Amino acid sequence: MWRWGIVGLTVGGLEGILSIALGLVIAITRSWVSNPVVSSLLICFGLALASMIFGYRMVLRRRDEELAAGYTTSRGSYLQYEQVDEATGLVVRRSGEPALSRREHRDRVARFLAERSGVGGADAGA
Repeated sequence: MWRWGIVGLTVGGLEGILSIALGLVIAITRSWVSNPVVSSLLICFGLALASMIFGYRMVLRRRDEELAAGYTTSRGSYLQYEQVDEATGLVVRRSGEPALSRREHRDRVARFLAERSGVGGADAGA
């Protein structure tokens, strides 16, 4: 879910830059759509806006899918659901527990990965 959110924020930032550039070009050239630079910026702005809307809709869709399955990948919301790490599938926080800080989340995932990689060597002699 967060990956789509990052895409949306990145495109939103691009959209902000494009809107500033568009405003400057219109002010400097005192022209509108007849200017190819303005037309190009308008097209880029429209594509960025469409991408941002698409990214937002994907976040909502992914959130709904996760909640329907009984978990979330959100770090600060939906505390009534288990929090799962996107990359490993590890349940890093049980439902009802307080939200984890980024450091706590990383530490739990790192411990899990260390245990998983050490299981074969430690248990092999037993």
